[in-house]
Amino acid sequence: MLERVQLLLAQGRIDDAEKQLEAFLQDDPTSEYGRYLLAYVLFFKGESRKSEQVLLQLQSEDPENTGYLALLAEINLKEEEYEAAEKKTDALLEMNPNEVQFHNLKSRLKFAQRYYDRALQYTNSALAIDPENLEALNQKAMLAGILGDNNVASNAVLEALEQNPEDPYTIANHGHQLLKEGKVKEALERLSEALRLNPTNSLARYGMQEALKSRFWPYKLFYKYINFMAKLTAKGSWAVIIGAYLLYQFILRIGQANEELAPILMPVAYLMLGFFLLSWVINPLMNLYLLTNNYGRLLLDGPQKKMAKLTGLSLLVSIVCFGLWYYKNMELFLIAGLFFIAMMIPLGSFLSPYNPSSRQKLVYFTIAVFIVGIAGIALQHDLLLSIAFLGIFAYQFVVNSMAISSSSRKVD
Repeated sequence: MLERVQLLLAQGRIDDAEKQLEAFLQDDPTSEYGRYLLAYVLFFKGESRKSEQVLLQLQSEDPENTGYLALLAEINLKEEEYEAAEKKTDALLEMNPNEVQFHNLKSRLKFAQRYYDRALQYTNSALAIDPENLEALNQKAMLAGILGDNNVASNAVLEALEQNPEDPYTIANHGHQLLKEGKVKEALERLSEALRLNPTNSLARYGMQEALKSRFWPYKLFYKYINFMAKLTAKGSWAVIIGAYLLYQFILRIGQANEELAPILMPVAYLMLGFFLLSWVINPLMNLYLLTNNYGRLLLDGPQKKMAKLTGLSLLVSIVCFGLWYYKNMELFLIAGLFFIAMMIPLGSFLSPYNPSSRQKLVYFTIAVFIVGIAGIALQHDLLLSIAFLGIFAYQFVVNSMAISSSSRKVD
């Protein structure tokens, strides 16, 4: 019976495995391995706390069992309880420093904490024990890619493909690496193959989104910018953003003050300004494109589809307003058109944060800006309109702060 349960788990048939386990445990409720498999099933069903209860009971009966401790660490990692996961992974490595699984687990913990350099150290220690370990090779490829070492990343993913050329995760990882190298066509082919083998592969689905968007050269440049920023710490990210803004102001002022240099400097300043503004709206615009694409639509989740639809609606309203301004020559329609163009910024990202608290803040922020802006247009009130436009600018600052706080590289 337990062998059948293991087979069902290997096939991803979690619900069937759970039914078999329930039947088995009715006959033998004290089976340690049966209860461990139940904890494993509950964990993969997303019922982490139920799984934890089963494991804690098992651990009380066998405190030295590293399997129970490892799964408890996985639960902590999944629930973002990093301090608890840290203690458990340290204990696991102390109990058995030659177990590859524990080094991989520690690497994934450090990756989740965004300590990429330390994560790579644990991945390398796993590969020192088992140079052919598939998880470690994939992790090394991903980490080296983030850190900008494309040669190491490419070699690692090719070694992983040698171990298992049909593994969907490895193929998706290969697709990601090709995309980082700017090989969009090849990346699309690999990511399509990964999705053919496993349509629910989240890495492949995300990679396919980025690859489809990267067929357009402005987004391809933006994707390179994202990867560049991912290598930086929070201080480094802010230094780039503030430094770019100061450079823009410097070029703009020099160009405005010198007629001879203006033909050279002013276009540069306008290009920089265009890139800043485009970076705020390009992702929602590309999601809108995916929403209109029969294949791309399947890659978007619920919040992404909702944001794409609202972005499209805001764009449509702005076009109508600009058309009315052209025919009626009324400044009110021009202002309305500009406002709805600007509203694409918050509407395209207000549901993006994974953290519920951060997401709620952005939802309230977006609603407030929209109400103030509509009131300003309806009442033709300059102060309300100024507040609305400043609110949109402040919104982007808040989003940048959240993104930098949640995704910047950490160095210990």
